[in-house]
Amino acid sequence: MEYPFCVRADVLAKVQQLTIDATSNPSTTEVDDFVKDIASHIKLICKTFGYDPDSLHSVQSTIALTITAGSSKQVVVADSTDMVAGDLIKLEGTTSGAQSFEFCKITAISSNTVTLDTVASNYDANSTITVINNPLRFLRALNATGAAWYTMEAAFQGISPNRSEFAEILKENFHGSETNPVGLWAIQNIPGLLDDSVDAEDQPASRSTIESYCSENEGDADLEPVIEIDESY
Repeated sequence: MEYPFCVRADVLAKVQQLTIDATSNPSTTEVDDFVKDIASHIKLICKTFGYDPDSLHSVQSTIALTITAGSSKQVVVADSTDMVAGDLIKLEGTTSGAQSFEFCKITAISSNTVTLDTVASNYDANSTITVINNPLRFLRALNATGAAWYTMEAAFQGISPNRSEFAEILKENFHGSETNPVGLWAIQNIPGLLDDSVDAEDQPASRSTIESYCSENEGDADLEPVIEIDESY
């Protein structure tokens, strides 16, 4: 998957107290960069713990053709067999040569013609439509939380006490902990959390290595295996 797990709108929904535009601090461009940075961290964590973040989908079909230029909410797909109305989906591909992606919901299906709840934005042939399952929903929310944390910290730079209390809450929810079993902690410590993509052989091996290390180094038993996240924002 070439794209992040969330879009800017998901981030802005978490920081509604901020006004984000082309000239704000941070700007819309910077928020988009935060989304990509956090997605890279999430993918690295997933791979470290035996998950393939590029395969977290239940159905993926190639778009054969956009039906009506400009204002159509319909796309023709190669195979709609496992799609149903109400499915949350992710469109990924190119629109007039530019990379693009967005989240939509299927409102109706007729043969291989899929109607969405938003305009399909002239996606070119060979773009993809992916049905979002629970693992992707989890990663979408996690990506948005991490990017919202970066956004809040950037917005409060230079303002005493130079840190937003809400940014701290977002940071805690992104990382998670034993007492707050969400975020990266959940990926690292809850076996099979993203089991639509887990490799049954790889994950136990990675966890047994961690557990073995802790048992042999009792003084480190409380340490969580984490990958450093840039907290400079």
